[in-house]
Amino acid sequence: MRLHHDMSSSCTGGDDKALQPPFQAARQTRGHGAGRLLALMILLGAQAGVFGHPQAASAHEYWIDPVQPIAPLTARLTADARVGQFFNGDSLPWLPDAVQAAGVIDAMGRRPNARIIGDMPMFDAASRVEGAQILFLQTRPETLTWDSWEKFLAFLEEKKLHAVAELHRRRGLPDSGFTEHYVRHAKALLWRGHAASPPTMPDTGKPPADRVLGLKLELVALDDPFNLPRRKGMLRIRLLWQGQPLAKTDVQVFSRPAGQRGEEARPRHFTSNVEGIVSIPVEAGRDYLVNAVHMEPALPSSGKAAGKAAAERAVNDMPVWVSHWASLTFTTRTGSGH
Repeated sequence: MRLHHDMSSSCTGGDDKALQPPFQAARQTRGHGAGRLLALMILLGAQAGVFGHPQAASAHEYWIDPVQPIAPLTARLTADARVGQFFNGDSLPWLPDAVQAAGVIDAMGRRPNARIIGDMPMFDAASRVEGAQILFLQTRPETLTWDSWEKFLAFLEEKKLHAVAELHRRRGLPDSGFTEHYVRHAKALLWRGHAASPPTMPDTGKPPADRVLGLKLELVALDDPFNLPRRKGMLRIRLLWQGQPLAKTDVQVFSRPAGQRGEEARPRHFTSNVEGIVSIPVEAGRDYLVNAVHMEPALPSSGKAAGKAAAERAVNDMPVWVSHWASLTFTTRTGSGH
């Protein structure tokens, strides 16, 4: 496949004005001059590996991987952004030109991800207050060219996006040589300090481990993974598309023993209900990666004019699909349940 990296924000999912808080407060200033050139050099170097390559023979997930998900208040909020398969992947450098928004949220509010181009790990911030912490990142759109209908179908089958193939046909799009924009929406939940009496979030008055951030595609934990009532239980997670529940969508869950980053984990599949909710089994002392993918046409999908426009875009090597990838990572306490 041919990969192209698009630093513009003109396509679906890349418009700064469309972002809801906290993204407006956490926008990153794009580089200029030598900084932009350096960013491009690093980006192209990473492209030779797996950065920005979500859809090969098998799809690649993108997630935030905290170094210490649960730790005392003195521990910094340090985390890598990773891309890979089966909860095992390569860490990526901080490239502001490739990021739409990124930041940290705690009970005192939100702050941008203050990193320098090329920094690794991608997140490194001081812990300010006890309780839940959220790291988030949304990438700018990047471009992928599909050179094989079979590969495209294999990806759709893996992510259970069967309706996309039928819609592709109805839109009169070619079997190969068409392009797609993709956007990542990643979140990680961390905990600092003691488990008892956590501070409340300023806008809710409650101490949730997670909250709705306004990502276009977003996974939100409805239950607190850090304070399980038993060593094993069920955790509810809601999938949102443009702020509304997304039903009948495949949600993949990867799990491994806490801290075992070299160990591969095969996904379990769940389907969101009418409220966009999946209930997943969790147990103490494990890392979890929850992942979901949603695709939308780059242009309206109905009417002859829309079909003709889409076909013209495909011929002109412009994107005809936009895929959105949501991930949520968290770790359950080893001592949960007592």
